[in-house]
Amino acid sequence: MGQYQYASNTLNSILSMYRDARWFYLSALANYGLNNRVLAVEQIQKAIEKDPSEPLYRRTLDIMRQSGTEYRQNSEEFQNYAESMGRFCQGMCLAQLFCMFCRC
Repeated sequence: MGQYQYASNTLNSILSMYRDARWFYLSALANYGLNNRVLAVEQIQKAIEKDPSEPLYRRTLDIMRQSGTEYRQNSEEFQNYAESMGRFCQGMCLAQLFCMFCRC
């Protein structure tokens, strides 16, 4: 329901001696929703360590890693686009400067 901060606060109120694999899984989801991606991945890995037989935890880790990969790919594509536009603009500025000198 998008109540990630509330979920995180509630989970953090649980004493550490009661934090099992399910706690780390839920905390990972809350932190992922709060854009704390590094902490979320660390916590889901901890959940897997505590209960390696639970396939849901591994699927969640795969999804978290996949979305990080997509973010990097999108940022690289944008960077390439921005660089090509920068070269285009630079070329146009040089062409305009050349035209100014040719009129003399």
